[in-house]
Amino acid sequence: MKKLSLVLLSLALAVCFLFAGCSKYGSIKRAYEDAGWTENAQVQNWTTQINTYLAEENREDITDTHVFEKAGLILPEYAIIVEFKSTESLVQAIEDSATLQGIIEDAQNSDYVSGNCLLIPIISSNNALEVFKTTK
Repeated sequence: MKKLSLVLLSLALAVCFLFAGCSKYGSIKRAYEDAGWTENAQVQNWTTQINTYLAEENREDITDTHVFEKAGLILPEYAIIVEFKSTESLVQAIEDSATLQGIIEDAQNSDYVSGNCLLIPIISSNNALEVFKTTK
């Protein structure tokens, strides 16, 4: 009975680690929060527009879109994180989209890609990019 319990516990832990490793978003969120950014649900209009645009390009592999905000000297800075189901689906989205290809030449070496997440900085925010790069 003890062996069965140990096997089931080991299996449950393995499944937890498997699911925890699927998305890079958790570490991205922590990095932004540690750098003083906050997730902003009030600009849901942006995420709705992005999701609509991507749906028009038949992108059904997007899990979620997140917006982070940080106070700037004059205007606030925004970073939009588009979370895909997998790294493979993100790479496929880049290959399928002329718009994304114009922004990202090489997904594997791009500063705007971390795991299964894509950064879209708003108002040319170098701060957003610097935080995002720490998650690679």
